[in-house]
Amino acid sequence: YTLWQRELLGDPADPTSRASRQLSFWKGALQGIPDEMGLPFDRPRPAVASYRGGTVDLFVEAGAHGGLAELARRRGVTTFMVFQAALAVLLAKISGGTDIPVG
Repeated sequence: YTLWQRELLGDPADPTSRASRQLSFWKGALQGIPDEMGLPFDRPRPAVASYRGGTVDLFVEAGAHGGLAELARRRGVTTFMVFQAALAVLLAKISGGTDIPVG
């Protein structure tokens, strides 16, 4: 896959390649996004990030999942996209932000 992708996109170091053009586009599109969101927290951030994440189990009842899946089908998107949009709305409400980078 990687070899096929390199053949399709070209070398990112070549300014005429598709890869270079796409990289330039995304650098411009993402320029100025916040480094962090103004989310409330329960303890101060450490001086040095550990990047140790955690997990939170989430249970979506069958009826709710069915409704979300139907919404996705009607809108021509995936269920994942519906959940990601809901997450972005939640984060915007909690943080008060308008540009919600989710990675």
